[in-house]
Amino acid sequence: MKLFRTKEIVSRLGITAAVFFILPALHATAAEDGTYGFIDPLGGNATIPGLVARIISRVLPVVGALFLVMFIWGGFQWFSSAGDEKKIGKARQTLINAVIGIAIVIGAAILVDNIITTLGGAVGQ
Repeated sequence: MKLFRTKEIVSRLGITAAVFFILPALHATAAEDGTYGFIDPLGGNATIPGLVARIISRVLPVVGALFLVMFIWGGFQWFSSAGDEKKIGKARQTLINAVIGIAIVIGAAILVDNIITTLGGAVGQ
């Protein structure tokens, strides 16, 4: 019997993200002039696009480091396979997964940046 299942891990990560990122961002506070703004969990008051941009700028270096570790691990697996086709296939799949993962992350960052730029221009920011 597995100690952790994939669904449990994903749900725990979602709850953690909600507690540390989403809930503080949704907590509205009244400013001195009576208007409301969002508390930025990364410090200071910010707009939603600014908050998203700051979160992405904090997460991307971590994802880049994880990509590098995964890529090095795949290379190490390949290097230590000693010609075993099964181990080489596993190492190749690790390298392919690393490249696909970084491509998805870069694509998502570009997409979010374009959406924020487009919506920011639409509302006059």
